[in-house]
Amino acid sequence: MFAIRLLKIVGYSMSPTYQPGDYVVCVRWPKMVLKRNQIVVAEHPIFRAIIKRIHSVGESKNVLLIGDNRQSVSTENMGWIDKNAILGKVVVHVPNHLSAKKRT
Repeated sequence: MFAIRLLKIVGYSMSPTYQPGDYVVCVRWPKMVLKRNQIVVAEHPIFRAIIKRIHSVGESKNVLLIGDNRQSVSTENMGWIDKNAILGKVVVHVPNHLSAKKRT
């Protein structure tokens, strides 16, 4: 299934890459290939919607995710994520300072 989502960053797990208030567009398509270091949004059974970087891809196409901020939830605590839980790859980033400049 093809899907496009616009999401607002609300935490610091991907800091300094993304900051709270930034927006990202993520896209999912049927034959999406997942690779190390890609940034994705996933639906985690405990942590809900999360944005993380792919740390590794397993043989069964499950992925381990990691935040850019070392104080984010650890890869071990998140565990392996099923590829079907990936909501999409981040393809566009809109920093929050751009929207702040428009208001002034």
